[in-house]
Amino acid sequence: MKLLAFPCSRELAAPFLARLDTSRSAALILKKQEESLRDVLSSFGIREVYALPENFYGQVSSPETGQILAGIREKPFRQAFFPLNDFCGNVALLMAALVPQVAAINPTSKEPVQVSLPQADMAWTASPRIDDRHLSRALVCQVQSRIVHRLKAFAPAIQNLAHGDRAGERPTEGLVAGYPYDCEVLARYAYASQHLHGRVLEIGCGLGLGAYLLAVLNPSIHLRAVDNDPQVIALARKLWADCDRLTFEVGQAEKLPCPASSFEAVVCFEVIEHLSQPEWLLKEADRVLVSGGRLIGSTPNSRLFPYRVNQGPVSGSPSDSPDDLRQTGIWPWHLQELDEASTLALLERAGFGNLSVGYPTFTSGINAYNAMRRSAASMGGTSGREMIALLAGLKWSVSDFAVLDKYYPCFSGFSFIFSGEKVNKEMSLWTTMKKTGWSGWQPN
Repeated sequence: MKLLAFPCSRELAAPFLARLDTSRSAALILKKQEESLRDVLSSFGIREVYALPENFYGQVSSPETGQILAGIREKPFRQAFFPLNDFCGNVALLMAALVPQVAAINPTSKEPVQVSLPQADMAWTASPRIDDRHLSRALVCQVQSRIVHRLKAFAPAIQNLAHGDRAGERPTEGLVAGYPYDCEVLARYAYASQHLHGRVLEIGCGLGLGAYLLAVLNPSIHLRAVDNDPQVIALARKLWADCDRLTFEVGQAEKLPCPASSFEAVVCFEVIEHLSQPEWLLKEADRVLVSGGRLIGSTPNSRLFPYRVNQGPVSGSPSDSPDDLRQTGIWPWHLQELDEASTLALLERAGFGNLSVGYPTFTSGINAYNAMRRSAASMGGTSGREMIALLAGLKWSVSDFAVLDKYYPCFSGFSFIFSGEKVNKEMSLWTTMKKTGWSGWQPN
């Protein structure tokens, strides 16, 4: 028997189910999903449905949830599947506590992509190049709490920017709600704070949550953050007015309002996939950097991102509005599909060398998964309440993540971090990849 979970919007449920043999399958959903998913599940012949009274998968905050999960674990489920989504660590842990074999599937990729949890412990280590363990966990958590407090204070203004077509995918309310993915977003900035110095420019700063974290964690940084939305910039200035090393300005990624050779570093997380010609951003970054200056960014991996790229109106779609595009499995705001190799090639053509990639990873989740496996081995097939108790004590914060030089199934995010330095001579892409030790990964 198979147990299926749905940490996704309704539009991804049907293509996910279409890639599976749904006979002898049951569904694990959240109660808030019942209305939107019942008819989809029924159309694929799924009648057995368990609904958890939680805000997101992996959360165990009520006795009812514990009872439901304990009952599921007594059932003869052998496999669990769920669609790849923005953050998989929480649902992967939940399913691993219930079912022996767990895998995530990309519901919209041209070729089926399946990522499976290993049947052995996940031994992870961080190389000195990307190890951020010297960051104070207490300080990171303190700054995160400060950010959440500030977001709550400005909640009405933020809500005005968080809805509708213009909101796009800017992080806004997720951190306040405690969603794990938003912690992963901030973890990229925590990583960058340990690898940058001096004058730093962020391109595409949004509301400035990450810019603020970056500036506070590294007092040596003077950060200038730009975004193309004047309303967002106006609110960011109010949100983080207490940091005198952080300024906000309206600007376009393809034509930065900055003189040449004026920064030691440029940051552009989750930006290049939004541009019709991302090489323009990279050329601008090269222009404003001093020789030897560092570029750090991130972008979704095309194999893992759960939606297709937006290449224009879809045949049969009533319009090209964001809602209509999402209903057809297209993410409205992404214009590029990139992976590690294509991203490194872009960087090299723009004049960057000493290239590397890294993977933001829920390391606390890996530790919990390993603890579950040890617990399961020691219980000899008992109810598994100890494994469920591990979920009940699980929390998410920026300090639960690290950037590693290896992809870990389900616990590494769908976006990878890329880094390069402005150099005066070209460097072969393949030489660079060999030097950094990156050899890619292959899904199951």
